[in-house]
Amino acid sequence: MNDAVFSAYQALEARMKMVDIIANNMANVQTSGFKRDFGQVLQETTEQGSSSIEVYSKVDLGPGELVSTGNELDVAIDGPGFFAVETDNGLRYTRNGSFMVSKDGELVMKDGIRVLSNGDAPIQVGRGRISIQDTGDVLVDGNSVATLKLVDFSDPGLLKKEGLFRLEWTGDDFDVVDVLEPRVKSGHLEKSNVNSITEMVALMSAFREFESVAQTLKTITGDMDKQMLAELADLS
Repeated sequence: MNDAVFSAYQALEARMKMVDIIANNMANVQTSGFKRDFGQVLQETTEQGSSSIEVYSKVDLGPGELVSTGNELDVAIDGPGFFAVETDNGLRYTRNGSFMVSKDGELVMKDGIRVLSNGDAPIQVGRGRISIQDTGDVLVDGNSVATLKLVDFSDPGLLKKEGLFRLEWTGDDFDVVDVLEPRVKSGHLEKSNVNSITEMVALMSAFREFESVAQTLKTITGDMDKQMLAELADLS
């Protein structure tokens, strides 16, 4: 394949990925605890002189707005940190504090994932009246049964998004530290940190870039067709 055509196809694919990233952000503007992805198109040149165009994305871990829900089992983190939860694939972390009680009497997320205490154990709450204090203490009928485990990271850039609102830590275990004085707000949830206006502007820009690259590719292939026809005419 002609180098110019190959590069143009790479550039076109990169812009399509950018559109997908932004569209996913916009689709989750109402998803509690969702963290937007920030994409960037980069062109790299190897030592051999060949170049490649890729999209690199990272998670924007900035906080979202805290909104009141009136549900005592909804909890928002009012400061640094992430809730620790136990999945079938190991520990994961989230800012989504939309909790419920499982049939086994455990505090879980809406998809059944167990919420952990600062003792690294599932939180058993039974069927009593549950309340969660601003310190993260979980009370059942006025008695403390556990404290929510909140952690922070030495390098948040090593967090990898898994699904809509859970994150996987890809660094060393000793770089995960407990938040010693957690601050939470019961009856609240943290909204997505997606700004719909910002994303709309980014989407329009990505579409313009896509159209520009598509036009370039059309021009290149058109010139190649003309050259091929001219060469065939010379041979006839």
